[in-house]
Amino acid sequence: MSTRTTALLGLALFVAVAFLLAVVARGDRAFVNEVDPPTTYINGPGGASALAEALTGIGMKVERSRKPWRALHLDADSALFVVLSPTDGIAPSDVGRIAARAHDIGPVLLAGRNAGSAMACWGWSVQSRGRDSIRVTHPGERPPEDAPWVTDVLVPAAAADRPEQLTPDAGADECFRMHGRIDTILVTAGNRPVLIRVTPKFGFPAYLASESSLFTNRVLRYTSAGPWTLALIRGIGHRVVFDEYHHGFTEGGSLEGAVLEWTRRSPWGWSVWQLVVIGIIALIAAMVRFGPVRSVIRRTRRSPLEHVRALATALQAARGHDVAVELLVRGLRRRLSRDGRPGREPAAEWLTSLAERTRSPRVRAAAGRLRELTRPRRSVDDVLAAANAVEDVWQELRP
Repeated sequence: MSTRTTALLGLALFVAVAFLLAVVARGDRAFVNEVDPPTTYINGPGGASALAEALTGIGMKVERSRKPWRALHLDADSALFVVLSPTDGIAPSDVGRIAARAHDIGPVLLAGRNAGSAMACWGWSVQSRGRDSIRVTHPGERPPEDAPWVTDVLVPAAAADRPEQLTPDAGADECFRMHGRIDTILVTAGNRPVLIRVTPKFGFPAYLASESSLFTNRVLRYTSAGPWTLALIRGIGHRVVFDEYHHGFTEGGSLEGAVLEWTRRSPWGWSVWQLVVIGIIALIAAMVRFGPVRSVIRRTRRSPLEHVRALATALQAARGHDVAVELLVRGLRRRLSRDGRPGREPAAEWLTSLAERTRSPRVRAAAGRLRELTRPRRSVDDVLAAANAVEDVWQELRP
């Protein structure tokens, strides 16, 4: 890949990542509020973690239930059971169980349109006002400037809204015995009920809210709903149990599954997947070869003759003629030795003994010539003469 192509791909990747981060950082609060379920495990604007932390801060014991309602143990603890707009809805069998719990164990708090099937046990349902929102206040009071807004209100449930599919073992009898005294806690500016308390003749009261947004992090932080919400729950008891099972938080699962679920519902998770796609595209683009194939420069090793010429040139430049003659004699001694090693005696003595041991007149003459050439201050011609003398000796005495 050429340098220009690599630079263009890097610039395109940088612009895409910068644009993505700008979109995510800008954020649309209304969008996040719709995506995040009102669960105490989420810290975003649509979550309810602030409510659980605030209740813990004022001394209440807060628990999170991740078991199905059929697996909950019916004990004598009168804890408030909170169900905030369950993401997965409430099955008919669970409607009977929540009614049985309110009848035998303790109070319940149901909020949101998705909990409307359970609210029918107390004779109420949720009605939407469309896109029109209205402020919330206490009965007989004027809405404050920082009052929360709602779009859903509570209305009496019609006969068609009653959970007729309940079985006797699911608590159908309790479901139809939960009607009782009604206390209005919050209303709209038009005096439409938003949060009520239904106290049956037998059993514990049920708190019904038209919207779960009244308990989310954004409303508790930016409106006046925080103080009266904490005061309301604090006056019910000392222990609160939040239902997390119907938001998809079960006991089982793995870290990989939780991460995939987070990337599916969070804008930051979408940005991670987009970065992965961009990286794969960049990797595929880097694998494609652009332009013709370049020829490889072949580098061959030098031959022995080239090494000799290079050594001769270096010795000539350094005026090392005496060294050259000495190296020629040492090479001859190494080739003529039995073990391939030159002796330790001086070159002149070795050449004298070589001339005495041989019978060849040519070897004696060449050895005498080499003995004369081993003296200092030799010239270029002396080096050439030494090379010829070494070759004569080798030709005569070569094994």
